[in-house]
Amino acid sequence: MEITAAAVVCLAQAIYFEARGEKLADRLQVANVVMNRVESPRYPDDVCGVVRQKHQFEFYWDGEPERITEPEAWTDAVMWSMRYLERPMRYHNACHYVATNVFTNHNPSWAQQMEAFESGGHRFFEGGC
Repeated sequence: MEITAAAVVCLAQAIYFEARGEKLADRLQVANVVMNRVESPRYPDDVCGVVRQKHQFEFYWDGEPERITEPEAWTDAVMWSMRYLERPMRYHNACHYVATNVFTNHNPSWAQQMEAFESGGHRFFEGGC
């Protein structure tokens, strides 16, 4: 896969808006989901297509403008995005996750068919790719 500036920014946005403030391993779990989707025939075949896919990543489709309010966390997300794209670090085969505080209030039907594990503030679901 060709690494483009757009891909770096899109992956950094996913890392930043979905998991900033969490441990590095937990932020990279989010990046892993994005890349698992890129490699799946069920999703767009590029990072920005995956991140911008309708109703997939709440930060992108919630109708609220995204603002980077933590410059150090953004710089960190960009750096790890570049590193991840240069040398993907596979942690799991998950293509889905939800915030654990959302999961306790909403148990999606699709989640019942998958193996789940928690990391940081998210529950990841393996399978479904």
